[in-house]
Order: sequence, then C-alpha cells, then structure tokens
Amino acid sequence: MPATLPLPTKPSPPRKTPKRRAQWRQRLRDSESGVRQGVRSDSSFAVHFFLGTVVATAAFVLNFTVIEWAVLILAFTTVLSAEMFHQLLKTLWEQEGRLLSTRSQEALRIGTAAVMVTIAGSLTVSGLLFARRIMALWAE
Repeated sequence: MPATLPLPTKPSPPRKTPKRRAQWRQRLRDSESGVRQGVRSDSSFAVHFFLGTVVATAAFVLNFTVIEWAVLILAFTTVLSAEMFHQLLKTLWEQEGRLLSTRSQEALRIGTAAVMVTIAGSLTVSGLLFARRIMALWAE
C-alpha cells in the first residue's frame, strides 16, 4: 500500500481578538440597548412619546422661551426615567415569578406610585407653563 502524503493545508488566519471598547463607549452602548429594550417592552412609552409630541408642537406654536423648553424637556425625561425604573422592577418581578414575598409586591406598587407622582408633577409643571403662556396671549 502506497503511503499517502498529507494534503497541503492553508495556514489558518490569525484569530482576531475582540477589541476592548473604552469603558465610556461600552456604557453608552449598554444604555442604548437598555432604552431600546425598555421602550419595546412597555406600551406606555408609545403614549408618552405621542403626548410628548403633542406638547412639543403646542410649545412650538406658543413660542416657548429657552428656559420653558428646558423645563418641559426635564419634565419629559423625568417621566421616562421613572417609567424605565418601573419597567426594571416589573422585569425583575416577572423573572422571579409571581410568588414573591409581600415586601417585593409592595416594592412594585411603590414603583407604580412613583411613576404616577412623576407624571402628576410633570403635568403640573407643564400646565403652569402653558397657562402662563396662554394668559400672556389673552392679555395682549
């Protein structure tokens, strides 16, 4: 039996080691992913974005000042942040199952209340800004 010669093989390309991102870039990427997951997993974000668009349009029509815009944007982002934290609590609660302790269930209710308090504060501030601007239009 003749001896078989091994077939020549190509050298394998050098393995690329994954580049390590700078810590700030990784955090930015993680936060983007978190926002995407949070927005997709709860339908209340669609309501917030719709109402935010209506409020922004009205503020534009009423010619809000830079300070008024800053307050509106701060109120909007505060509500979104509260919703994200509430979404975090709901996700943890669903992962651990519905048979959690009474304290854990209370924590979820407190998170829901925090979102409602934030929304109430945001509506109050926005309402004051709009009332002030509309009253100024009527005074002219």
